[in-house]
Amino acid sequence: MVEALSDRGSVNIPVKLNYTVKLDVVRTTFHQPDVFINIISGDVGDKETMTPEYKVVAVDFEKV
Repeated sequence: MVEALSDRGSVNIPVKLNYTVKLDVVRTTFHQPDVFINIISGDVGDKETMTPEYKVVAVDFEKV
């Protein structure tokens, strides 16, 4: 588990290291109700669907 931190907040998420994802890239799902990843992403969204933009946000991690 790590705490993912951005300028907007932080969330605790489980981590799985995967060498097929590029270095310095974080990938996660956004549909899990127990991990509110939208807390740390931007607040820009689509006006029609009210969904957040694709997530592009700088994050840091701390081991939990």
